[in-house]
Amino acid sequence: MTRTNFCPATTIDGVDEAQMTVTADTTRLRGALATHADEVAEALSAAGVVHAHLFGSVARGDASADSDIDIYVVFSDTTPGRILMTTGGLTERLRRITNVRVDVVDETLGDPRVLETARKDLIPLESILT
Repeated sequence: MTRTNFCPATTIDGVDEAQMTVTADTTRLRGALATHADEVAEALSAAGVVHAHLFGSVARGDASADSDIDIYVVFSDTTPGRILMTTGGLTERLRRITNVRVDVVDETLGDPRVLETARKDLIPLESILT
């Protein structure tokens, strides 16, 4: 399967993510995505995701034992009712695939304050899946 390039960014606040120190829990959660990379990529594609980014503690590298994986997405179909249903289904599918808590946030329906904060942390999900 060919993976879609879900996000082009590679820095957080101007710092190259490859140079960041990360916690063991960050490594564990990123590993849950990487281990199931093909299934995660397929779930995103099937849901109509055109861009996907990590944000929050897993993106920043400071995840703890109680952290979840936060994923910021952009869908190809931006119909509000469709997005709401697709986001819920995608969240559950990713939880089953990775066996960890996942929170999927859509750019059009998310709380503006959450989205503003999320945009500061974005890293490409593709960089974790490869």
